Amino acid sequence: MKTYYNTNAETGDQLRRSCLQARTQQEQILSYFQLHPGRHFTPAEIQRVFPSMLLTSIRRAINNLTPEYLTKTELRTMGLFGKMNFNWRLKQNGGHEQRGLFG
Repeated sequence: MKTYYNTNAETGDQLRRSCLQARTQQEQILSYFQLHPGRHFTPAEIQRVFPSMLLTSIRRAINNLTPEYLTKTELRTMGLFGKMNFNWRLKQNGGHEQRGLFG
């Protein structure tokens, strides 16, 4: 599963650090969803749990985790800037609830 999109052409150690950081963020977000099965969250709600993560990084991670691990719901919640935001929840399909990202 791709975790980092190298849009700024990083190389070497910087690229490795960025890939590791993106992977760690995805693992943390997936773990949070796994701790709260059946609940739904917007990216902004996830950011309140992980305030050091950029909202764009959270959106990237959530999109990477969808559809294998997360499901985008039809439920929408008012977001930070007065716009409706979709919610995601842990996918309920036998086994993914407990399985980690990379094994």
